[in-house]
Amino acid sequence: MTTLAVSINLLFLMNSSYLLYILGALQCLVTAFLCFMVAVFDLPLTLRGLPGMQVAKEKGIQYQLYVLRKVPLHIWGKYLYHPIMFISSVLGMIKSPFFFSVQLLSMVEQSPALQNVTTAITSNARTLFMTVTFAVIVVYLFTVIAYELFLEDFKRDGNPVCTTFLQCFIWTLSNGLRSGGGLGDQLPEPKWESPSHNIRVTFDLFFFGCVNIGLINMVFGIIIDAFANLRDERQSRDEDQHRRCFICGIDADTFNRFAAGGFENHVRRVHYMWNYLHFLHYLKRKPSDEYTGQESYVDELMNRNNVSFFPLGKASDLIERTTEEEQDTEVASNVSSKAMEERLQAMEEALLNLSATVNNNRNQPRVEERLKNLEMVITNLSVQLTQNNKR
Repeated sequence: MTTLAVSINLLFLMNSSYLLYILGALQCLVTAFLCFMVAVFDLPLTLRGLPGMQVAKEKGIQYQLYVLRKVPLHIWGKYLYHPIMFISSVLGMIKSPFFFSVQLLSMVEQSPALQNVTTAITSNARTLFMTVTFAVIVVYLFTVIAYELFLEDFKRDGNPVCTTFLQCFIWTLSNGLRSGGGLGDQLPEPKWESPSHNIRVTFDLFFFGCVNIGLINMVFGIIIDAFANLRDERQSRDEDQHRRCFICGIDADTFNRFAAGGFENHVRRVHYMWNYLHFLHYLKRKPSDEYTGQESYVDELMNRNNVSFFPLGKASDLIERTTEEEQDTEVASNVSSKAMEERLQAMEEALLNLSATVNNNRNQPRVEERLKNLEMVITNLSVQLTQNNKR
């Protein structure tokens, strides 16, 4: 559609009316078809997926209208775009070819960068509107002061630029905002000997600081913050798409550390998202009276927009790895217990031999001391072995 719009405007510049109306008629057909497709297929899906719309349908039309009022302006702009293109095509055919120039805006739909620009403005439309309204009020207050104190200064080349308060307000709003130095650049310089010189200079400085620096930069700041928020949302969305499983929601680092094959193997074999989509499509096409128990359960949840049947926070390859690690720990514990039992048995045999030696050599105090130490070691080993068996 963008190519057609550019071609039509080029033909209009070259005064080629014959080809202009042929392409214009084709443009009317294309825009009419797009309007039909959006109204029949895209718009119902969007309305049905709005937060709270399912509950609003049960409560009545008033709740549905309340939900629709909460929809952001840039979403509605998406669906107003095609009707505007169709109306401009029709008006270009029957009224004037100048209406075809509106269709050059179709390049916004084709360019993600331009879409970010329009979204940054429309997503904060209410805040921008309130800020601009506040700026108009501030300019109005400055106009009241200037009209009462410096009406004779509203001149250019010796001729007054306004005679009524409304004229002075419109002139101040137009020239004061567009002038880099504020209203003081548009009014004549006050004379030093004038009694109102200091008041006029103070007024010009306040107008420049409040309006040209403060309020205008507030508008720019709102738009810049919107761009920053869009960038952060895009980065977060890209990271969520590429570094987190779509099915279970577990991050890639967890799979790379604990799952065999890592994250790529998980998303391609264990939780391949297209398999889930194929299964849901299969349920839509299968007669409900032929469902199995599990299929009936999933279909019932889907009808309620409930996705709890997805394995959120769970993955079979992580469970298997955890089970294997537990088994390895248990084996190591068993091996450790067996080793301690063998050491204990060997020390008991050594204790018996040492006891026999003591009985034969009662006059050797060192042997008795070694015997007591060995008994303490055997007691400690027995306690540790008992604790390991309890675990």
